[in-house]
Amino acid sequence: MAFALQLEKQPRERITRRVKEMLHLVGLEGFEMRDVNRLSGGESQRVALARSLASQPRLLMLDEPLGSLDRVLRERLMVDLYRIIKRVGVTTLYVTHDHAEAFTVADVVAVMNNGRVEQVDQPQTLYRQPVNELVARFLGFRNLVEGVVAEPESINSAIGVLYPQKIAVPFGTRVTVLLRPEGARIVDAGHPVDPKETTIIGTVKERTFKGGHFNLTVQTGPGVLLNFDFSLDALPPVMGQSVRLVLRPAAMVLIPGSG
Repeated sequence: MAFALQLEKQPRERITRRVKEMLHLVGLEGFEMRDVNRLSGGESQRVALARSLASQPRLLMLDEPLGSLDRVLRERLMVDLYRIIKRVGVTTLYVTHDHAEAFTVADVVAVMNNGRVEQVDQPQTLYRQPVNELVARFLGFRNLVEGVVAEPESINSAIGVLYPQKIAVPFGTRVTVLLRPEGARIVDAGHPVDPKETTIIGTVKERTFKGGHFNLTVQTGPGVLLNFDFSLDALPPVMGQSVRLVLRPAAMVLIPGSG
């Protein structure tokens, strides 16, 4: 932690005081004499962060700082990183391939592809409205259905007529519709048909337990696979079973110009 300060030829008293401040900041008080070979992965990352902050930089650059850690430790350190960076108040450029990590740590997220910036937004805006299919896929969305805007306020697609809450593009425009994984509910055959709801019938091809929910892969036509999440309140259908799904308009997002 003292390395950068020693290079700056800071007074010994200043270095000692600053190191203690950094130990407190990253939660490693009492570790002053700990052998580096006895540090855990998470502790090592905290030391690296403290070493970077010790000289009070104007810009901090972090490249996949949590990439080598296991998932549980990484999730815990994400929150700690955010707290420490906010407390210090230093502008930070944080590079990661994990969108969940970016959402936790960043005030503003830039999605890049081959050196090109695809979208820059606050995390909530980025998640709610990806500007193109590449950004949507990076964020983990898999249900992307091509269609054409029809009247009145509907979209003709390979899985049927879709009714998003808002269509802000002209009639005849080709679009891609993102169907959020939480955007479907299973209904029985006697469910009344609402003309403003999209009802599709498919076959369960895969059922995966995700801990807090189930994920179903449903085939709705030749080569058309959709993935939806369902709560544990009721046991979802088994593989090979036919299901009837109603798609929620609020869970449909239009991506203009990418169809």
